[in-house]
Amino acid sequence: MKIGKDILFASYCYIVGGGNHDFTRTDIPIIQQHSVSRGGITIGDGCWLAAKAVVIDGVKIGEGSIVAAGAW
Repeated sequence: MKIGKDILFASYCYIVGGGNHDFTRTDIPIIQQHSVSRGGITIGDGCWLAAKAVVIDGVKIGEGSIVAAGAW
């Protein structure tokens, strides 16, 4: 995860780094399956993430971007 400088995070933002679980096999529980990563999260300098924005693995937010409230 790379988070730039001068970032504004509003309340209830959720940054979900580190990937997700594979769930392709139905014969074993999801928790026992491999973790799948899409490259982490990058948030450029000077961004604003408004209230309840959710950023998931694999997302790159460019410098100076504004992420709308409630955005996924």
